[in-house]
Amino acid sequence: MNFAIDRPAMFELIARHDLLEGAGGNLREITSSWLELLTTRIRDIRADADERHGLALWAGVQGLGTMLGRRSTDVISTQKVNPKPVLAVLIDGITQTS
Repeated sequence: MNFAIDRPAMFELIARHDLLEGAGGNLREITSSWLELLTTRIRDIRADADERHGLALWAGVQGLGTMLGRRSTDVISTQKVNPKPVLAVLIDGITQTS
């Protein structure tokens, strides 16, 4: 999360395949492997997890990182946001089984 806060533009590029397409490198392969690894880790906790669970967690982390990097939480939150408990809520919600 520190990377997202300290370097918001670079953090945003991680998910901006549209901007980097044709720029060389293999961003799509790298990020696809990250999603696969994230999904596997969730599956270690929740046997019925699939790519949707990994994508949901990624989206939550990406969203929180973007909000913190752009300081938009300063406007909507009544106190300084500590990302660790927010991430814990996100992870708990995604890994809980019904």
